[in-house]
Amino acid sequence: MLVDRARRLLVAVGSIGALPSDSADERVLKRAIVFTAIVTIFASGGWVLVGLLIGSVLVMATSVGGCLVIAADVVAFARQREIERFVAVLLAAGLGIVFVGYVTLGGSVAGGSDLTWGIMAPIGAVIVYGPRRSVPWFAAFGVMVIVALAIDPLVRPLGQPPPYPFSLVLVGFNVLAPAAIVFVLLRYIDGQRTAAKVQSERLLLNILPAPISERLKAGEQHIAEQYPEASVLFADVVDFTPLVGRTPAPVLIELLTALFTRFDELADQHGLEKIKTIGDAYMAAAGVPVARPDHALAAVGMGIAMQRAIADWNVAGSHHLRLRVGVASGPVIAGVIGRRKFAYDLWGDTVNVASRMESTGEPGCIQVTEETYRQLGQRYAFVRREGVVVKGKAPMTTYMLDVGQLN
Repeated sequence: MLVDRARRLLVAVGSIGALPSDSADERVLKRAIVFTAIVTIFASGGWVLVGLLIGSVLVMATSVGGCLVIAADVVAFARQREIERFVAVLLAAGLGIVFVGYVTLGGSVAGGSDLTWGIMAPIGAVIVYGPRRSVPWFAAFGVMVIVALAIDPLVRPLGQPPPYPFSLVLVGFNVLAPAAIVFVLLRYIDGQRTAAKVQSERLLLNILPAPISERLKAGEQHIAEQYPEASVLFADVVDFTPLVGRTPAPVLIELLTALFTRFDELADQHGLEKIKTIGDAYMAAAGVPVARPDHALAAVGMGIAMQRAIADWNVAGSHHLRLRVGVASGPVIAGVIGRRKFAYDLWGDTVNVASRMESTGEPGCIQVTEETYRQLGQRYAFVRREGVVVKGKAPMTTYMLDVGQLN
């Protein structure tokens, strides 16, 4: 229970300033900055103990004031969600606290290592603003260091000097703490961005074939190729439209998702490339984007597996769905269209004929063209059909395979 509460608290804190429109990188960046601000508050609060030890009210006041400024900045960010203002105030406050701490501790005698904290400002600026826009913050850090060293002869400790062992501990803390914060911050951002990149690549592979995805990432902009030999498969759920009218939307989507997920698995098993789904229709191809001589056999093999899968699925779920499958073989053009939303698609007469093989077929069967049948080498017992009317074509001879008759 305590762990769950802590997790929910961390999620809530990490969501400060988040917007629904934020990209994955923006969410990671905001979360990292918020946690850095909170850690800085606790680290600044530690200087209250230093002020107590050396008897300096001003050191304590500087620490408390710095904590309040950063806390107010976090609250303002939670309300206004202005990331650039939030970061600018945070970086400026950090430099101010470092400079005042240097002076109140007594300059280089006791507070020289305090300047190390200032390096977090330009590093943070690089992370948030990028290299170019971070230059002013590096310049501000440099000016702060120069001014601090210039006035060092005039600075005197405002309290009792701390014991020597404590001074050594303080130096170590001032060097290691900011380094640790920056290291953890960079590791967190890199880890989150790597995870987001992996997720994006997975999503990209769900849209595009792996070889095509690699070519796009390599900078290739226009991908269009002609394949002299390929097989295109279309499958369609029979009488799906009446089912839509009597099935609640969530149930319908869940049904299609389960069915098409199974078809995706079959495509992987048989080496086909899923092209797209159109409503209740499923389109895949063999021989693209990687050519293969047995494309017709692979496509028909998947069609048989799809028919058997939907039959098993009906038995397991008490459904009564039927499937028509059509396959055509021949030349196709394949390529990527779109700039903002990529789509890998196929064009050509073979694609159109494959669609007609499905629409003029029979439930529970696979209808193929004469070319597909020829490439199968009489592997299956097809029934010859004469005079099949296909839009835009002369009456065709096709071949029908009743999957239910297979052993």
